[in-house]
Amino acid sequence: NSRLRIYQTKKNENISGFEVPGKLKFEAQYANENFCSFDAVLKEFLDESGEPAERVATACLAVAGPVNDNQVNFTNRGWTICGKSIAALFGIPDVRLINDFVANGYGLLTLDEAQETVTLQESSLHTTRSGPPMACVGAGT
Repeated sequence: NSRLRIYQTKKNENISGFEVPGKLKFEAQYANENFCSFDAVLKEFLDESGEPAERVATACLAVAGPVNDNQVNFTNRGWTICGKSIAALFGIPDVRLINDFVANGYGLLTLDEAQETVTLQESSLHTTRSGPPMACVGAGT
């Protein structure tokens, strides 16, 4: 599946505390088997969002697979996604592809520990050290 979101942000807005910057404008999920390419998914998403592609200043796509030279060949689908090609096709100035686990790692930084986490095992590092290591663990394809 492809899960996509559009956020409206202010220029140079950064993550502050646990808040994701910007305001969610539109989100949708698509079954990949209903599309011949990711470009077709993205076109459908932009059409449904009502946001013209030329208004999108930057796009970051978290993809399942190794990203090389801003491009990925999906391990579980016969698609290739290329940031440079998407930028040219849709007129989006900056398109970046990152691995989905890298994206999850960045997401860890926005979690509200009291509300969105569960402690599996207590550790003295957690209470005695500032900025202890974090891990993002999951199964791959």
